[in-house]
Amino acid sequence: MQKILAFGLTVAVLSGCATAPPQYHKEGATQGEFAQTKYQCLQESQQSSSGSTSNPWYGSSESEVITNHQLYRACMNAHGWYLQSAGGEQHSTVFGR
Repeated sequence: MQKILAFGLTVAVLSGCATAPPQYHKEGATQGEFAQTKYQCLQESQQSSSGSTSNPWYGSSESEVITNHQLYRACMNAHGWYLQSAGGEQHSTVFGR
């Protein structure tokens, strides 16, 4: 019986430690509105990055798209979406940190 109680207590403690990541929330908005804003902000915050190297024997180049997460969060905030933790605490974008 003590083993079962100890196991139950361990599970309860460990599940209390796992917190859900903050999610975007806007009062009265639908999932469709979120999807549209997310798509728009992702497009606005993505930047191309490319580079190349060469020498007399070898040359290479690469290109990728990088999302500027600070710009993405600022765009979402500008459209009224704020990160909200499971406890209801809102997080806004703070520049310079």
